[in-house]
Amino acid sequence: MKYVVVYDISNTKIRTKIYKLLSAYGKRVQFSCFEIKASPTDIKKLKKKISEVIDHDTDRVFIFPISLHAVDMIQKLGVIEELDKSEIL
Repeated sequence: MKYVVVYDISNTKIRTKIYKLLSAYGKRVQFSCFEIKASPTDIKKLKKKISEVIDHDTDRVFIFPISLHAVDMIQKLGVIEELDKSEIL
């Protein structure tokens, strides 16, 4: 199944760890947004890893499942390539 993962993390060190973690599962499409393809088991593991890294008092991570029907309806406009790793804040 496909997922969209978005995050709002102010600490650069934590944000970079989340970026690296999510990069193993999919591709970054915006500065704090990834498209990933993963099994339910992989998502469970990913959620555990994210939970171990983030600050639960200040950080936010959302994992949105995208149904197969919705995947076929996704419309992308403009630049749709992966962002350069040197652009990490």
